[in-house]
Amino acid sequence: MAFKSTHRHDALSERLRRMAGKNQHYIPQAVLQSFAIPDSRTAQVHVFRREKHFRSSIANVAAEDYFYSVPSSDGTETLDDIMTRHENGPFNRDLKSLLGATPGAIHPDAPAEVLAHLIVRGDHLRGVFRASAPILAEFVDDLLGSSEQIARMMGASGPAPSDLFRERLAKAVDERHPLSQLGLPRPVIEAIAYMMLRENAETGFEEAAEALTAAIDDFRERAGAIAKDAQVKALSGAMIPEGRIEILRQLDWRIVDIDQSTFVLPDFISLAFDKAGRSGTIFSFDAESLIAVLMPLTPSRMLIGGECPASIALADFNVLAASHCLNFFVSAYTDNELQDLRTRIGTEALDPIHQGLAEAASEFRAEIEAGENSDVPQDAGEWRHRQGPDIQFSTDYLDSEAVVALTPILGQLTGYARQRFNTDALIRIVAPADYAHRLATIDRGELDDGEPIRPATDGWSAAYNVPVEENGRQGIVMVLHPDAVAMLLAPDDTLFAAAASILISQFARFGTDHVIGTVFAKGVDAITGGVNRFILPHALRIWKSYMVADGHCRFASDMRDHYRNIFLGALDALPARLVDARRGYWMSENDVDGLLPAAILPTIELLESAACAAASFKSEAGDANIAPFWQALDAIGLAKWFALFRADLKALWEPGTSYPEPAAFNVLVTHVQRILLTGAIFPWDDGSPFGRIEVPFWSDLAWLTEQATMAAEEPESTPAP
Repeated sequence: MAFKSTHRHDALSERLRRMAGKNQHYIPQAVLQSFAIPDSRTAQVHVFRREKHFRSSIANVAAEDYFYSVPSSDGTETLDDIMTRHENGPFNRDLKSLLGATPGAIHPDAPAEVLAHLIVRGDHLRGVFRASAPILAEFVDDLLGSSEQIARMMGASGPAPSDLFRERLAKAVDERHPLSQLGLPRPVIEAIAYMMLRENAETGFEEAAEALTAAIDDFRERAGAIAKDAQVKALSGAMIPEGRIEILRQLDWRIVDIDQSTFVLPDFISLAFDKAGRSGTIFSFDAESLIAVLMPLTPSRMLIGGECPASIALADFNVLAASHCLNFFVSAYTDNELQDLRTRIGTEALDPIHQGLAEAASEFRAEIEAGENSDVPQDAGEWRHRQGPDIQFSTDYLDSEAVVALTPILGQLTGYARQRFNTDALIRIVAPADYAHRLATIDRGELDDGEPIRPATDGWSAAYNVPVEENGRQGIVMVLHPDAVAMLLAPDDTLFAAAASILISQFARFGTDHVIGTVFAKGVDAITGGVNRFILPHALRIWKSYMVADGHCRFASDMRDHYRNIFLGALDALPARLVDARRGYWMSENDVDGLLPAAILPTIELLESAACAAASFKSEAGDANIAPFWQALDAIGLAKWFALFRADLKALWEPGTSYPEPAAFNVLVTHVQRILLTGAIFPWDDGSPFGRIEVPFWSDLAWLTEQATMAAEEPESTPAP
């Protein structure tokens, strides 16, 4: 039997014909086709990534599954369908006109239409969205307001449970509740519930408004998905943004052919220049400063809009373009020169972020050099209202000119640090030619323990605070590495700022000791609660680490990943240490004293590394490794805790404000308890001077049973004759 075609069948066939499928290109294949390898059996290009070079079919280059849209369930057009139709029609028509045009001046319409379409549809724009998402998240948070009022209503506005919270918990958790079945003392249950409540405060308090909560979570945790959504919405509203077209139409356009086939196609399509002669993507410059745009149409044909800086030749295109690529460039050819260019991929892609850092460094340097004291409360530190001691400076290798240049810089940095910390303990700053030798031989007076000081091997030791005793005075001698001195004397503001941040962290090392000593001058009686008395003297190291790392990360941006990686590594190792601590507790017949070195101190060490990681978060925008960090924490259920930990550390004391009350530091203990909770170890207040620690047997029941079985099966030893 023969079947007659119907209109419906024809429409379906047409739809299937024009659908691009799940493999959706963000650089059209028509553009890639012009860079195909000559004489290849199928359309292929050379793909150059920083880590490797390979040949690939253009069907698999600059493409991603469902980059724009997934198929619709009802057969309606998706964004990918619309993109495909546009590119099979107006876009291909304009592109072919450029490929076939005679070299020389051309009408601006086709270049403007082609470029405007390509730059808004690509992955490069999505990268801009991704970098902006965390900033937008903070903006949304500001619009929605904080949870402080709701926290007060819940009795959860402080680091410890309030009477109101206990009252509400008692009503919610009776004897039949699963929490009550754990066999834990009531104060432990209260502590656990309170920790969880505070930890989930940012999102938990807004759960009545789920749509708003979801929006914030999306911005924070799914920046890539939000970036895609933003781009899709923009493209759905207008395939080619009219404003961008008008900017491009204002340029004078021409086509230039060269004899050799050398041009590569960057992943961002077109290279732009501003009036200052700087290169970048079109996103790098605003309409007023943009003067030229270059798009390679083929390996030997360049589309040029505007006038390039006189110092730029077409032969420079590949080198300049490679550095601004986010991920790759493609070529019809391969040679040693292109292989060498792989190392440049991405080196300037984040230029706008680096430029912002340089501007911040310049402002910071100006602030240091101005030496202006900020307004601080009278009770924020008496040292700020008196003249500091004269700081000696000595060196054995700088000439007199360098000493004259460096001395005021050190004075300015000391003054800057003095706005934040008491620097009276600093006796002298030393700049030796041989850093390691000077540390090993420095005279420490009565504080000398006989062990020579050696520079830290973990990373680069740029400065060292040496406790000394001189003429009956105990204080600090700060020893500077020659490289740190060179950075302080460098005209480059970013280098200066990086070295300055190292010195500020050194001031924070002994400055925080002064703050802690002043706050707790009354001794242990100033600490309320038995568990706080037991843990807090050790936990204060956490806050000190945070303040030191805050100074270190101010402009030493490479340290941010370093601190986060150390924290994640310590986090991986902690569970095994806590299990060993618990089992040691059982094997030692419930020796509570042994839990301090076995469980609590390792937990505090972990939180010290967490504090350094918390200090590393200056801005999440443009931070390529921030998403994996959050994902790693989220995978073990600690992402919300870490967000709370960061907030609590910052809230303890803002340098330049009044000293906190001793009780404010108790929040550090709650975080120690929180992490010990992951190992089923529960310190709690039972009314005794130093509280007690609960280790429920059910956490190691299987292991304890196994140990008992093994002990029962061991043969009794035969007495020696």
